[in-house]
Amino acid sequence: MIEVMLLGVLVALIKIADYATVVPGVALYALGGLIFLLAAMQASFDPREVWDRVEWAEPGDATAEVT
Repeated sequence: MIEVMLLGVLVALIKIADYATVVPGVALYALGGLIFLLAAMQASFDPREVWDRVEWAEPGDATAEVT
């Protein structure tokens, strides 16, 4: 959904440019980089692998007890 936010930011910048001077600068490029980074993270993330790596504590396991 961050892509929708980026689109909203760009539309707002275009609309406000008629009334004020807009200098997006580094922040706009950082937001664009964040979009690509989040897309890459989402493409490589596998939730099943996360659940496979979780070490489940057995009921009789001594490490599961909190004293």
